[in-house]
Amino acid sequence: MEAFVPALSDPDGRVRAEAVAALGRLGARSLAGRLAAALSDRDHGVRAAAATALSRLDGAGRLLLQHAMRGADRFAADAARGALGLPPGQPEPAKSDG
Repeated sequence: MEAFVPALSDPDGRVRAEAVAALGRLGARSLAGRLAAALSDRDHGVRAAAATALSRLDGAGRLLLQHAMRGADRFAADAARGALGLPPGQPEPAKSDG
């Protein structure tokens, strides 16, 4: 998985997006922080790939997506909402206690 890390900073957005997507498919939980950082990439395709990749990491990925939804970066927040199946600009539904 570490072989994909250099591609995360490639100048070409398509290369970054493919690296992020591959890490998601591989379940790269150890690189979840790097995937979360990609939610703020300048390229929309990278942000979308990062959100999808994080959604594949189950609990840890979901927590990072929820955190991004509440952040100041509206692009990251919208990508996170999309990965969680929510429309842009909408808060996550409240969880029921039982």
